[in-house]
Amino acid sequence: KELHYQVPELLFGALEPVMGEASGDLAILDLGCGTGLSGMLLRHHASRLDGVDLSAGMLREARGRCVYDTLAEAEITRFLSRCDFCYDIVTAGDVLGYFGALSAVFRGVSRVTGEGSLFAFSVEAYEGRGYRLTQSGRYVHSRRYISRLAAAAGFRTVSLTGDTLRHEYGEPVMGDIWVLEKTF
Repeated sequence: KELHYQVPELLFGALEPVMGEASGDLAILDLGCGTGLSGMLLRHHASRLDGVDLSAGMLREARGRCVYDTLAEAEITRFLSRCDFCYDIVTAGDVLGYFGALSAVFRGVSRVTGEGSLFAFSVEAYEGRGYRLTQSGRYVHSRRYISRLAAAAGFRTVSLTGDTLRHEYGEPVMGDIWVLEKTF
């Protein structure tokens, strides 16, 4: 609450118009699932909801929410390179800031999705070129950089919105909420 953290709600709000009414028939992968806040919002749309996170402690919290079908303790790009399942939706809320270059993530998501699948994620906004490491220890990514990676991985932009992701030291952290669709 102190951080005014709202990434799960922002991602869900961007996805909901594209997903439509909850049908419970989608296969959804939550990358960097953390404690499961996004999973709680996505569950009623999913026939299968899988989560991946590097932190055993976060996964314990997520497991306690009883919303995921499977939870994997793994590094995201390694998980994506070994995954043999095809997902309708992949989400990555507030996790891509721990990566500088995102090409391996985009290739991995492309690998586990099919035509028409959605990739929804947040990044901290950057007005420069490419990406850069900030004093917080997280990376910021430019829209141009994300657009280039998306096109190379076979995705088109469905929606892009800028918003406050959270607060740090009393200051808003601005970011972008992307929803991409796999085109091939």
